[in-house]
Amino acid sequence: MHMVAIGEGITLTAAAATHVPFPGVVFRTQAGESDAAGFRAVWSPRNPSPALKNLLDLADAMIRSVHPPESRKS
Repeated sequence: MHMVAIGEGITLTAAAATHVPFPGVVFRTQAGESDAAGFRAVWSPRNPSPALKNLLDLADAMIRSVHPPESRKS
């Protein structure tokens, strides 16, 4: 982001990054693109981390908001 801020480049970033103000950077939506980027996660089933549970809950909520259960029926 520092290179972008000083006028030395452009970058693609996740939508979540656009919620954090960065001096000298203007975020723009890529016109004509509506497909979300794929996401995969791998974790140990023995991992009791609350942070992992929160991440998985967030990922589940995000996929449900994009693809409600009724739209996933075969």
